[in-house]
Amino acid sequence: MSNFFDTPMSVAVRLRPMNSMELECKSSTAVKRTPDGLPHVSVDFHESFAFNYVFDQRDTQKDLFEACVQTRLKRLLQGFDVTILAYGQKGCGKTYTMGTDFNGVMDDKVGLIPRAVHYLFQYISTLKKSYTFRVSCLFVKIYQEELFDLLLPRNNLSSRLAGPGLTELEVSSAQEVTDHLMRGFAKRAEVGWRSPYL
Repeated sequence: MSNFFDTPMSVAVRLRPMNSMELECKSSTAVKRTPDGLPHVSVDFHESFAFNYVFDQRDTQKDLFEACVQTRLKRLLQGFDVTILAYGQKGCGKTYTMGTDFNGVMDDKVGLIPRAVHYLFQYISTLKKSYTFRVSCLFVKIYQEELFDLLLPRNNLSSRLAGPGLTELEVSSAQEVTDHLMRGFAKRAEVGWRSPYL
């Protein structure tokens, strides 16, 4: 298995478990992790596709964080640019994996974003005597190549942006970030029923 940093971009695939409707209909899983232990998935065992990492329903949020995100955060703290994003169709598990539905409680099901925030601020606290840090957060949703700013004031329900100008909030603790995350998620839910985009 190659190192996660051997390429400028790495891809981790997460196979979600079947939902209740799929179980009720006795659906079968078309995409599976290959039995050879390599980071491959097969589609109905006819074709196999290779990725840097493959996770399935046996893997925990912590497994995903430690394998893919924690190493990237160490690079971020060394001054490298890092982007971690979730991509996929509606209902495939992006919100769960990323943790944008975070309710403020750190438990085993907490997603990647709250874990990353807590990791960063724990690390920063060990270096505060030697360095000064400035941390800010944004919360956006990208849909059909458009950005939606989820940290705009609550009364501004027209959150679609044409260009730069995203709300960027300076933060000094993991709690501040998670408060903004919960506010952004609430706005996403509030605006969602008014707009097909959120």
